[in-house]
Amino acid sequence: MSAAYTFSPDDNAALLRCARELAPLRTIEEVGAVACKLARSLVGSDGVCVAMRDGAFVHYIAEDAISPLWKGKHFPIEQCISGWVIVHATPAAVPDLEAEPRIPLNLYRNTFVKSLVMVPVSTGNPIAAVGAYWKTVGAPTPRTTALLESFARDVGVAMANARTLAGEGDARVSAEATARAKDEFLAMLGHELRNPLAPIVTALHLIKLRGADPFERERAIIDRQVQHVVRLVDDLLDVSRITRGAIQLRRASTELSLIVHRAVETVGAMLAERAHDVVVTVPPAGLPIDADFDRLTQVVANLLSNAAKYTPRGGRIEVVGDVEGGCARLVVRDNGAGIDPKLLPRLFDLLQGQPEHGGLGFGLSIVRSIVELHGGVVSAASRGPGRGATFTIRLPLTGSSDLDTSTIDDVIAAPARTLRVLVVDDNVDAAQTLGELLEVMGHQPIVVHDGPAALEAVQTFTPEVVFLDIGLPVIDGYELAKQLHAIANLADAPLVAITGYGQPADEARATAAGFVDHLVKPLSPETLRVVLAKLTA
Repeated sequence: MSAAYTFSPDDNAALLRCARELAPLRTIEEVGAVACKLARSLVGSDGVCVAMRDGAFVHYIAEDAISPLWKGKHFPIEQCISGWVIVHATPAAVPDLEAEPRIPLNLYRNTFVKSLVMVPVSTGNPIAAVGAYWKTVGAPTPRTTALLESFARDVGVAMANARTLAGEGDARVSAEATARAKDEFLAMLGHELRNPLAPIVTALHLIKLRGADPFERERAIIDRQVQHVVRLVDDLLDVSRITRGAIQLRRASTELSLIVHRAVETVGAMLAERAHDVVVTVPPAGLPIDADFDRLTQVVANLLSNAAKYTPRGGRIEVVGDVEGGCARLVVRDNGAGIDPKLLPRLFDLLQGQPEHGGLGFGLSIVRSIVELHGGVVSAASRGPGRGATFTIRLPLTGSSDLDTSTIDDVIAAPARTLRVLVVDDNVDAAQTLGELLEVMGHQPIVVHDGPAALEAVQTFTPEVVFLDIGLPVIDGYELAKQLHAIANLADAPLVAITGYGQPADEARATAAGFVDHLVKPLSPETLRVVLAKLTA
């Protein structure tokens, strides 16, 4: 045994070199191949092998100069000497193969092997064996066996490391597969939730637009709650995008006041229902920022809805904008419930919040992520429970003088001509209510529910705009878009995708398929007016 053998300085140096070469290897196969090369050089043998235990078999993962028939094959563990060495955790030196009755000679019949030494590879229990073979009888010596045993310990360490790395790799692959499955599930969930929400939201808008509503209070309640569900769906999908780093900003220079104006409108129904006094002190100009208008509107709306939720009815909410330290600063302050001091350090973490007030705990995590994507910071402060909370956003000012100072209201207010519009959606309620909404807005819609019906309709009706659902039966929206644009008088007709799928990849695919816009259900009259105004500008 190597414990009774004293190595020379040259032997120790050789073993150290072998250990260094084995250390960085990342797979069992690499360890086997390199171990063969090193072992043969170390002990001066004519051939080597590395065998792994595989249940009741021995699997030769690497061999050098013995028999190509061995590599990759499995042998019953009791029929080969490597199996005996692994099972008994004991080295075996055989100076004369033919004189050893326990050796199955048929395994070596077509090889040069006359003598051999085999040692176990172990990191606790033997998992493998390293063997060296000679063409002559009597070649193995005590030094050879000792060298190979010491070398086998380093092989065992390398194999253990490789297995750990493989386990980590498998775990990483599994985690990535789980994340993909989760994202796909969330995308499908969003699609399935948005489909029924679309006709509900549109029907509510139609009731409001037509006036003379005898159930105005009840409609307002339904409207508020449906909008709440829509925001929950959007937040759910945004969290998925944020965790994957998949949020993409569409930035342009704009005034902070325009974003605040739109955010107050977005949560206006909630603020009115709770009778809050909202005081906005943001200068109309002088706070230019480079921002994704929709995303920062979402941030401010989230902070306002939080303030409304945590402030007792009839409370006061202040929104103040100014310049501080070369940054645009926006402060949202309320006189509501305040924040538990213990919660403040993790307030912006995912799934944190004050559960007694409901919600999924996504909103503030989304706020922080979007603000940081803009190069800004957000912070929270509270004077204690029952004394109100203050949220402060700081964003870089832009020096651009070419600011987009138009509001969505300006676009909506712009005169629009009557348009011929084709609506294609297999959700009958969604399609019909969208058609009715377009009609109330003064346009001429035709509504169909699948691709063949759309292709038939355009034989006698030439649409100036097509609203096209992606998830259609028979022919999906992408293929239908291609076929519509192949028709001579529709080659330049703008196609607008309307879908429950809102992932960046869905939008990119729609753009590649020739759609000029990608709208996520449910649609509002304002969204429709903006899109139609842009398309006819």
